[in-house]
Amino acid sequence: MLTEQTRIPSLNAAFAASVSSQGTETVPEVRKACQLQLGQLAAQLPIAIAWLVCQTPKGDRWELRLLCTQTPPDLDNATLTYLESEAWLHHYTPDQNLQPLSGLSQAVYVCGLGAETTQSHYLLLWTQAPLTETQCRFVEQQAQLLSYWLQVDAELSRQRGEIQLLEQVLQKAEHQLRNPLALISLHAENLRLGLPEGLFRDQAVLIRDTVGDLSSNLTELLHCSQRTRLRLEVSDLRSLLAETLDGLQPWLTAKQLRVDLPAQALPLRMDRWQIKQVLTNLLHNAIHFSPTAGVISWEWHTSAQMAQISIRDRGVGLSADDLRQALTPYYSRRLGGTGLGLTIAHKIIFDHRGSLWATNHPEGGAQFCFTLPLH
Repeated sequence: MLTEQTRIPSLNAAFAASVSSQGTETVPEVRKACQLQLGQLAAQLPIAIAWLVCQTPKGDRWELRLLCTQTPPDLDNATLTYLESEAWLHHYTPDQNLQPLSGLSQAVYVCGLGAETTQSHYLLLWTQAPLTETQCRFVEQQAQLLSYWLQVDAELSRQRGEIQLLEQVLQKAEHQLRNPLALISLHAENLRLGLPEGLFRDQAVLIRDTVGDLSSNLTELLHCSQRTRLRLEVSDLRSLLAETLDGLQPWLTAKQLRVDLPAQALPLRMDRWQIKQVLTNLLHNAIHFSPTAGVISWEWHTSAQMAQISIRDRGVGLSADDLRQALTPYYSRRLGGTGLGLTIAHKIIFDHRGSLWATNHPEGGAQFCFTLPLH
């Protein structure tokens, strides 16, 4: 059990926070947000203890408590022991309405936080006086915000787990990739030297150069702390996409596909090689599921801080399982597919502090969208 004592400046040192966790810790930003949320409650209500409890699907449990230290309440040890034992959960099913616990000598309230297992996600308030109806409604509003932060924490934990699995898979595959890549590069160079000027020689050069890029960036891609190793520079996404399309031209030609691009440039600060992998993986997927003589469309628009980019094919679209598992390692609808292309793209976008998701376009076809920071 890990216990940490901190102070909350916004409460003018009126409360001390005790954070205890077991198994998996929360994301620091989420923990801080929940702590500040409890601070808002403490600043507005006559609280003796504010107590947030959460349990993850894996069984890991974490708690966050605020204890009044400026005017210490007269806490009953028997009541405290009873609350910590959670024996009261046998008589209450916490929901999003604030409920008083009966049979206690002091005022204690519980509120569920909207999780799937509500008995493992709740807010407990031990107050120095009964709460008014207005105060109860205020607590319920704050509980909704706490529920949101717990959902954020669960989603980030899920993403971390998927990314860790992907890193393990790629690390195991590293030794299986290096030798074949070196052999391909050698044969491509031999072909280049033996071919006359023309299309086939140009293709041999493209193979050699692409394999060289893969070899030189493989270690960077597999590094567990990839985010700190991004080689960021301002590049035009449209130019990078046009370059990617040149490398995929044989597949596009074979299916007679047209790719529509926006006319405007999109300068972004990014790791050019890694984002090219994202574009390649998304295009390979769109090409595979596009009908012959179909169209693949790219679109993007920007807000104050982010750019949103989308790619749409004109295929049959995504099933419910596809929408739920498209970014999960090893999930693939492609015959012979590894199920890692979209997962790798997801990790790269995540490392760039963006998001990647799948959806169906209202007019038909699958659509993959991702965001990247503008600055």
